[in-house]
Amino acid sequence: GVQTCALPILRVVNASNGGTVRTFPEMPAWIHSVDVTPGGEVLVAGAADGTVRTWNAVTGQPLADPEPVAR
Repeated sequence: GVQTCALPILRVVNASNGGTVRTFPEMPAWIHSVDVTPGGEVLVAGAADGTVRTWNAVTGQPLADPEPVAR
């Protein structure tokens, strides 16, 4: 599963035991949405300031620079 906390940080956790699998870099603002591609390869997160970030869900490497999205 994917979990957020009191800080704008995103963690992937093991659904069976709750252990952290991977922590992703801090977002610039509170995280409002998270999605994973159907195959589980890409993690996408949207922040309150309109920034969207994408990562390789397996390696944790960013796939692109943070993208501001027009509201």
